[in-house]
Amino acid sequence: MSKKKICIVAPIHIWDDVRVYKKQAVSLAASGFDVTLIARMDAELDGTIQEGVHLVRSKISDKGKIGRIAFIYRVFLQALKCRADIYHLHNPNSIPIVILLSLLSRQVVYDTHEDYSQRLLFREWIPKSFRKLLCWLVSNLEKCAARASEFSIATQTSVVKRLGNNAILIGNSPRYSPDLVEKVKQNSRNIVKSDSFRLVYLGAINESRGISDIVNSLESINKHADTRLWLIGDIPSAYRLELENLPGWSFVDYLGRLEQDSAFAYVSLSDLGLICIHDVGDHAKTDPNKLYEYMSFGVPFVASNFSAWKEKLKSVNAGLFIEPNDPEKLAETIIECTGRVDELQELGRQGVKFVEQNNWSQEFSKLEQNYREVLK
Repeated sequence: MSKKKICIVAPIHIWDDVRVYKKQAVSLAASGFDVTLIARMDAELDGTIQEGVHLVRSKISDKGKIGRIAFIYRVFLQALKCRADIYHLHNPNSIPIVILLSLLSRQVVYDTHEDYSQRLLFREWIPKSFRKLLCWLVSNLEKCAARASEFSIATQTSVVKRLGNNAILIGNSPRYSPDLVEKVKQNSRNIVKSDSFRLVYLGAINESRGISDIVNSLESINKHADTRLWLIGDIPSAYRLELENLPGWSFVDYLGRLEQDSAFAYVSLSDLGLICIHDVGDHAKTDPNKLYEYMSFGVPFVASNFSAWKEKLKSVNAGLFIEPNDPEKLAETIIECTGRVDELQELGRQGVKFVEQNNWSQEFSKLEQNYREVLK
């Protein structure tokens, strides 16, 4: 019996995106599906197979923001060539493809990672006068995409409600397995760790993520304890120049974007993980994936005191919550932590226990069940 074919379309995501590739595509391939991923990648990866997933370079891989809209039809044609049993499309830029495929009676799944009724409010490249209108427009287009789909997926309860009755919640729980932990442990042996108290931030890097607050706190912290930050992720060039002009930048070790397992090696050697993002857009409602990733490797966290995050982790004593957008409070909290190493280790152990019982395997089982019901 031939395998059922799934075509995952994420034309502006980098091919090894954690949710799209490492969680969904690889898990589906491992479960016996024939999986093709259309995503952004270098030309040499086009046509290769990685961890059982067939890679196809998106035809808008090298396009700017306008080109991604104007040439989206090329991605639609790529998807049609796959002749898949199910097409799984990610985020609003793929909505035209959702509609076209559904009109051709193809089975479609629409998957949105953010609350775009809020998220576009702080996109700097969008003129402020257009942001609210664009949020409204995208929000309603997503409803149309959800209605055209066999089922739709969101990471936030509020978005599930907005998308309608066929929407399901697939959270951002972390990848976790003994094999992953061992791989990260092996990778970490190649890293030289100084005697400094070590902070880490892993993820998107911009003002709304509280990175300026973190860097601004470092000068004060180092008056009390030798402390350094591993900063991992892409930085827009203009924002990097801004950060480099801050006094605290001298205590930053910037590593750029790393493949996730390599990034986890640095996380595993850290004393404290930071995710002090600002309360803008949908930040306060997001599933706190970064907290889970820190917890996976026994690293306690300092995080924004969003009620949704505190509610989700209220039974887990794995880190500290503080008011965001307050570098002085952040510095004070970290200074206290530098003198409580034994207590931090206990927080880390509690985090690991939580993640062992709450990880991607539970979320994937929901995804796989819905796929198999559609394919009956």
